[in-house]
Amino acid sequence: MGTFSRRERAQQAENDENADENNADDTEVIALPLEYALLSSKEKKQYQMVLGAVTTAAQKLRVRDCTPKKIITDFEIGIVNAAEEEGSDETEVSCCFFHLGQSLYRRIQAEGLQEEYNDPEDS
Repeated sequence: MGTFSRRERAQQAENDENADENNADDTEVIALPLEYALLSSKEKKQYQMVLGAVTTAAQKLRVRDCTPKKIITDFEIGIVNAAEEEGSDETEVSCCFFHLGQSLYRRIQAEGLQEEYNDPEDS
């Protein structure tokens, strides 16, 4: 907010108050990076335990409708299968494109193709 004038700040505060009054009855939708877990394996059972623990915690905290609308994960088949089974029919499970590229690059290096690609004499 450093460059805003006092008038701009006052106007923004008034706009925020009006927005709060106008949306008082609306349901607020928020996105949270909810789960980070260090697991001993990549098995579906491990991921199901984590998803179950989050559901239990949400119930204890009285969080209404804690069913995720979207789950974005890496390309581990265990978490994908667990998320599809534990989520509702409305839960969209998708994989992160960054992790696909990362996995592909590691495979290219493991196959020795990176050196071949970088070889200036192999044009």
